[in-house]
Amino acid sequence: MKVLFIKDVGGVGRKGEIKDVADGYALNALIPSGKAVQATPAAVAAHEKQTAQNKEAEAKHMAAMKAKLQSLEGKKIVIKVRANEKGHLFKSINAREILDAIKKETGEQFSEQSLKGNELPLRGVGEHPLHIEMAGAKAKVTFSIQAA
Repeated sequence: MKVLFIKDVGGVGRKGEIKDVADGYALNALIPSGKAVQATPAAVAAHEKQTAQNKEAEAKHMAAMKAKLQSLEGKKIVIKVRANEKGHLFKSINAREILDAIKKETGEQFSEQSLKGNELPLRGVGEHPLHIEMAGAKAKVTFSIQAA
């Protein structure tokens, strides 16, 4: 029996795949547990339509993220933290705090992978240029760490 997998099933099939499995396994295990449905033409068409919609939505989201990232190019983002008289921070600024500052600036949440290749965490007061890469776009943003 041909089934369309709704969830990953170890050693059998991955989500979205259409495979031929034994009738008993499909009828007694996969379909009742909600891991698969019978691969009727209507079910396959509905799955393909949903997949196309998901890809389109993902493409729109990535285009929006790329535009937000390009709007950051050359900007200076100020982060105020506690520091002593010599400019040493009481607590270093890690990737999560940098991403939170970017989120406040743009409203978009970027992943930690977008900051790879930078020397993190930031440990002193001053200006720190960082490169952000995501969705094929790059931006150089200067983070100004100031004593609060």
